[in-house]
Amino acid sequence: MKVWANSLKAVLMIIATTQLVSCASTPPVREIIYEDQMTQLQARSIQSRTFEMTDRIKAMRAVITTLQDLDFVIDQADSRLGIITATKLKSYHLHITVKVDDRSSGRILVRIQLSAGMYPLVEAVYQEFFTSLEKNIFLKGYYLPTPKSLVPTESTRNKHNS
Repeated sequence: MKVWANSLKAVLMIIATTQLVSCASTPPVREIIYEDQMTQLQARSIQSRTFEMTDRIKAMRAVITTLQDLDFVIDQADSRLGIITATKLKSYHLHITVKVDDRSSGRILVRIQLSAGMYPLVEAVYQEFFTSLEKNIFLKGYYLPTPKSLVPTESTRNKHNS
């Protein structure tokens, strides 16, 4: 009988503890997500840029070039969805997801999301990416193909190899 009474006490203790823990206050979700008090609108303004161009594929190529210039390795690129993912492995593990979206107004919206594990990323990291992307978009937009007179032909290759 004593064993049964001890078991009943143990079960009642577990139930009481569970009830007390469930009444404990938890911080609001907003405090967990935005510990640095950054609003969603502020985060989007840091993560997004609009470019005056209409070709989403050219914009994606410029994004890929920018990522490679910044020592990222492209994990996946989907031109149909306009999403590019990449990873940078230095003394830290940095993961980036880029969404390239064409707008009806003749503009391209590029939004990036960076994650480095538990470490918060400062605005300067986003600025570095967008500064480099702006240069690459400018270069892609004003790139002139090599004139045919400068492209080596079979006869000029044989002349140099002799």
